[in-house]
Amino acid sequence: MKGLFWNIRGLNKLGRVPALTSKIRDNHVDLVGVLETKKECFTPGFLRSLTGNTPFNWCHQPARGSAGGILLGVNSDLFVLTVGDILHFSISAMVMDKKTGFSWKIIVVYGSPYEDGKQDFIDELHHVMGTWSGPIIIGGDFNLVRFSTDKSNQNISHRWADAFNEWISKWGLLELDPSNKLYTWTNNQENVVLARIDRIFISTDWEAAFPMARVKALERPPSDHNPLLLDSGDNIFFGKKKFRFEKWWLHRDSFGKVIQKAWGAPCNDYSSLDIWQFRIRTLRRMIRGWASNEVAALNKQKNDLATEYNSLDNEAE
Repeated sequence: MKGLFWNIRGLNKLGRVPALTSKIRDNHVDLVGVLETKKECFTPGFLRSLTGNTPFNWCHQPARGSAGGILLGVNSDLFVLTVGDILHFSISAMVMDKKTGFSWKIIVVYGSPYEDGKQDFIDELHHVMGTWSGPIIIGGDFNLVRFSTDKSNQNISHRWADAFNEWISKWGLLELDPSNKLYTWTNNQENVVLARIDRIFISTDWEAAFPMARVKALERPPSDHNPLLLDSGDNIFFGKKKFRFEKWWLHRDSFGKVIQKAWGAPCNDYSSLDIWQFRIRTLRRMIRGWASNEVAALNKQKNDLATEYNSLDNEAE
């Protein structure tokens, strides 16, 4: 599964629709969250033009005048979309995978860019998290930073950064960091300011179902925001197919080195919860890759021994 979250800065502007269409189709996107559409309504023909021959189900939050607006869509061949709350800063919906039956909530947000709206946005974030206790993915333009390093001039409001981090910590969320970009927005001015305000968070039970999930930032033009491309990964675990520790790992000489490497991986997080989640997530990924290679090596060794045995048996005859 692939998902796209993008602050498009107005679908009515020149070049925006072709850019969105190409990113959806070129990346084979199954889930779309578009922010700042600046449109009050969408015709069925317009929505079909975004995804071509791939059928999507859509819901949207109308723009307020010439500002805001959120559009959410999912591939209807793969998922059932049940619209939940359409609030002031967000859209929430339930998504069910038709093949596996796995259900989760998606929340697409566009946070207030203004000081007097930020507390209302934080309050709404707490509200939408409190309405569902199952797997969640929440992404979009939060218009908030977590740390001073999230802004190129390091000029941030610590009040709102603390409130944002408190929300993340309270609900035990994991952030999927873009693998290729530090910042996701630019002011496009002569005195350039860069910031990381576009984000994707997941709950731990969503991460348990998609442990290989990762995010990449795509090229931003014609918007001033980078689109975030979510890839859930090839390994999807449901039911009994969860991460389990195998005793035979302890008998392999290379296992200790994997633990040391994973636990010593560079981490840019600051809170104890974020650091712990980063370490555990990194460790699971590295162990899975290591175990796969070890199994392949053992199978090769087994086949080589069988070949050697057959060769000696033939010589004896």
